[in-house]
Amino acid sequence: MKRNLQHLVSSINELETALSTYKSISADAPGQIIWSVAENYRFKPALIEGKKLIADIGKMMSVQVIVEGSMNSSNPYFSSSWRRSFIGGFILDMGVHFIAGLRMILWRVVGTNGTLQIERGFQGQHGYLVSLYDANGQCKSSFFPFIGVTEELKAFFNDVSENTLKKGSQFVPEHRLSFVEGARDVALLEAMLESGSRQGKQVQVKKF
Repeated sequence: MKRNLQHLVSSINELETALSTYKSISADAPGQIIWSVAENYRFKPALIEGKKLIADIGKMMSVQVIVEGSMNSSNPYFSSSWRRSFIGGFILDMGVHFIAGLRMILWRVVGTNGTLQIERGFQGQHGYLVSLYDANGQCKSSFFPFIGVTEELKAFFNDVSENTLKKGSQFVPEHRLSFVEGARDVALLEAMLESGSRQGKQVQVKKF
């Protein structure tokens, strides 16, 4: 089963119930049940490359994430009915993806030896520009297209194939598709929103 997590849950309580139910069903199943979460940000080549480059900038000094999302009639997601009635709406739908990217790479990161920056869109192209600035200000940049969904589906189909061939005995699913990773994204986003509603007070993030 492969589902987008924000279509399934809208709170920590629902996450815990869903995870408990999945474990219960899996315990009685004759083979391993695959429950994959459709989170394409963990499969974007730009973010994967950025994660590799993090080690080159030294000790982390600061992190900056800037997200601008126009949610009006020009956006194809604006007309979807479930986002209007679903708890969390557009914020949960969009935010959970950026949280996934944040947890994976932290986007613009300033370190003692340089800065790593990932920008969406470059000179009219659809994709990401990954730039690594060293301590002397020299920059190395690479462009990566939007193929996260394609890579995500490849990983899911590979999991299904491997699980069938190995019959669950030695099968290890792709961790980036795991329900637990999706649950952690939602938990962090919920904690951020709660902190904001409490004027920035520190909030404990639910651990999964």
